Amino acid sequence: MLTVQDLRLRYRTEQGEVEAVRGLSLNVTHGEFYTLLGPSGCGKTTTLRCIAGLETPDAGLIQIDQTVVYSSASRTLVPPHRRNTGMVFQSYAIWPHMSVYENVAFPLQHGARKYARAAVRDKVMHALELVQLAELAERPAPMLSGGQQQRVALARAVASEPSLLLLDEPLSNLDARLREDMRHEIKALVQRLAITTIYVTHDQLEALSMSDRLALINEGRIVQEGAPRDVYLHPADAFAANFLGRTNLLDAQVVGPDLVETRWGRLTCSLPGTLALGAQVTVGFRPESAELADTGDGLVGTVVSTTFVGEAQEYQVDLGGQTVRVKAAPFRTRAEGERVVLRIPAERCHVV
Repeated sequence: MLTVQDLRLRYRTEQGEVEAVRGLSLNVTHGEFYTLLGPSGCGKTTTLRCIAGLETPDAGLIQIDQTVVYSSASRTLVPPHRRNTGMVFQSYAIWPHMSVYENVAFPLQHGARKYARAAVRDKVMHALELVQLAELAERPAPMLSGGQQQRVALARAVASEPSLLLLDEPLSNLDARLREDMRHEIKALVQRLAITTIYVTHDQLEALSMSDRLALINEGRIVQEGAPRDVYLHPADAFAANFLGRTNLLDAQVVGPDLVETRWGRLTCSLPGTLALGAQVTVGFRPESAELADTGDGLVGTVVSTTFVGEAQEYQVDLGGQTVRVKAAPFRTRAEGERVVLRIPAERCHVV
């Protein structure tokens, strides 16, 4: 449905040339919710704007459905209003001098496709019903809350029934509780519409909870792509391990099948079959992957700090020159200075 091949874009600044997107390629299927995730300045929003036609790449190809909308090879450049996309910006871009109805109707009345007045009204009211704002159609835009403005922007983006919905950090201006509610609403909306969606965010929880697939981007490149669960549990490198959640990393040596030796003891890990005995590796495990015990096999350490965060108790455990994070159920609290044994099941320990 969406194909991006070898996309490249450079900016020229006073400090010199900046390569914002470096040979990025992706394929998104019809109806898929696909998220571009990464830190500020990694190139995710620039990629989205290239897809929308708001930025012109230096090289590559972008195809929406069966239509090539950009190709450096054939010198094709379809303008934004002819790409059949709907976009929600981070700022929402709600016009304050218009009503809710007029905001949603504007692109239908002034876009590439012209609709009769009755068709415009049908499409606007249907879109407002989808976001539960039909009763506020005549309300002036300045009299809306932040969450309501975000819904207006969504309604405006889907009113023309676009092939592709583009969302650029649409929840970043909302408070934490409203963000949680809107995550569920957006996901439910795009599922009902079966609309292909590209979502840009730096928020890991949004990416993990909303996406069918996600692409983790760093310095203009995709460093890992896959289902949220797979990317989270099996990070491809240290960047992926530490950006998408937190990961404890330990230097180790392969000493047997699925067995590594660290300075603090042996661990059983799921190792790639290509690793030879004696190979130097870095193994990682998530804070929630470790189990705290009083005795038995595992890495022995001392609790140096403990923090209650509601749904969990977080610990810093000193193994002896290396501090690791552990997240456990909050029903039992370990005291600072207490000796503990860390057990990491093999399927939760991976090579980075």
